[in-house]
Amino acid sequence: MKFKKLFYLVFIMVLIYTLFLVPNTYGATKITYDGTNLDETKYPGYKALLDNLKNTYGYNIELYYTGLDWGEALTLQYQGHGTNSSFNLFYPDDTKKGKWYCPICGEQNYDTGIPCASIEAIAYMLDPRNSLADESVYQFMNFEGNNLSKEQIASIVEGTYLNNQEVIDALFDSASGANPEECSSLNAAFLVAKIIIEQGSNGSTLSKGEGYKGDYVGIYNFFNYGATVTSACNDVIKNGLEYAKNAGWTSKRAAILGGAKLIKESYVDLRGQNTFYFLKYNYAGKASWAAMQYEQNIMGAESKGSLLRKYYKKQSNAASPTMIIPLFENMPAEKAARPITNSRSSLTYEEGVIEHARSGLKVRAGKGLKAVHINTISNGSSVKIIKRAENTCADGYYWDLICASDGTYGYAPRIVGGDVCVKGTGVYKTIYGRDDTSNDGKEVVATPDGYIHMTPTVKIEDIKRFYPTAIVKAVDGNEMYSGDVGTYSKVEIDGKTYTVVKRGDLDGDGHATILDVIRIFNHAKEVRIITDPIEYQTARIVNGDKVTILDVTKLLNYVKGLESISL
Repeated sequence: MKFKKLFYLVFIMVLIYTLFLVPNTYGATKITYDGTNLDETKYPGYKALLDNLKNTYGYNIELYYTGLDWGEALTLQYQGHGTNSSFNLFYPDDTKKGKWYCPICGEQNYDTGIPCASIEAIAYMLDPRNSLADESVYQFMNFEGNNLSKEQIASIVEGTYLNNQEVIDALFDSASGANPEECSSLNAAFLVAKIIIEQGSNGSTLSKGEGYKGDYVGIYNFFNYGATVTSACNDVIKNGLEYAKNAGWTSKRAAILGGAKLIKESYVDLRGQNTFYFLKYNYAGKASWAAMQYEQNIMGAESKGSLLRKYYKKQSNAASPTMIIPLFENMPAEKAARPITNSRSSLTYEEGVIEHARSGLKVRAGKGLKAVHINTISNGSSVKIIKRAENTCADGYYWDLICASDGTYGYAPRIVGGDVCVKGTGVYKTIYGRDDTSNDGKEVVATPDGYIHMTPTVKIEDIKRFYPTAIVKAVDGNEMYSGDVGTYSKVEIDGKTYTVVKRGDLDGDGHATILDVIRIFNHAKEVRIITDPIEYQTARIVNGDKVTILDVTKLLNYVKGLESISL
């Protein structure tokens, strides 16, 4: 009897540990892609892109099944609003503004004046399908192991301050040295890319060994370890050099070997982050999801990957790298769209407060008790109630989407044990992201000649935002209520019918694709002339007079995610 009671006690303890104490990870698996072993019904939009990478460029492809729901992965990244630890920031420019800005954070900047990214911007950069082209795939390159000779490393560092034999030897030895205590087994091209991004092509005070304020001569810190503001000292350069001094990095070789080992131990070995993508978005499966991410810049993985690509394209005989491509569960059929730049982001919410949650209310990345636990917010916390659940989940709870005062964003159960825990006040507010848009935010314009012009990313919801009385109908006459809308569709506004002209969408499927690029190219080159007046209008992306090669270039850049299209 005692044994039986003990067995049940152990069983219950194991169950509690499994349900509540295990880190937020799943059993990720990895397989080599052979062109046939990918279920397109579960993971849409991958295969054609992967086949092109494999067959055209010769890359080795490994599929990494994270086991994590795509919606949860996205929610886990949209954290830290209004605090000093926003997970995702971006550097605005003419191609990244408008709906790239987070409406929750508004005008607030972080670090050195960098704004928080919207959830749409995060989705665009997080979705692997947007980066499965030769120009951007190197962010997925496995940087474990070395396949570069000293001569190849020398060609990589040519023209930079790293172009000396001590550095070249150190990079080679770190990647493949005979001494296990020195070897990090990290690709030399990866290490160079890390250093150049951290220090620049000409180096910095931290990495040139020239000293700082009369001290630290001969001290090197290539990877910026310890270069942060502390309570004791707000001089990041001094802190970084002090760290290097204490670590014994009194030569270029020591700093490279030591810094590389720390990257290997802290990120690769401990958390499995062996690509730039996983360093930025930690879904590598060995640690809690989205924990210990190397940087906040959402463009970081792509920009660092572009350096790797540059280095590898200089080599004529380097072995083909291996690309580790993450797969998420329940991904939408279409890849995440690039945020439009000519419309301001906004969010409407109800003011609320957490009540009757004596031990705190758990916020999760998805709807349901099995969803990843993000944080527990305390009783009395003020919250923004972004979306009320209309139905209960299988677990019996209504899961409301909220953003708490501590910056936590996710789903919380509205009623627990009969008590209303997420209580609304009945006060609704609308908040906006930074306003640096062009064209007064007009991404949809109805004109007197009977057309309604729109940018490629416009959905039915956007039309109704600009024209609240609009009724949208497909080509077959059936009314549509949400989602994509294509050229040739009809929109009724206050009794008048307009024909949709969606820039770049020549075939009416609602999207601007490479097929549309080809058709515009053929027209511009007079291979196959466009005669349909509506189709011709969709091709006029740059100017309104005629279709030229400039229209082709702009649409191609849009399809590749490099440029936006406005009216």
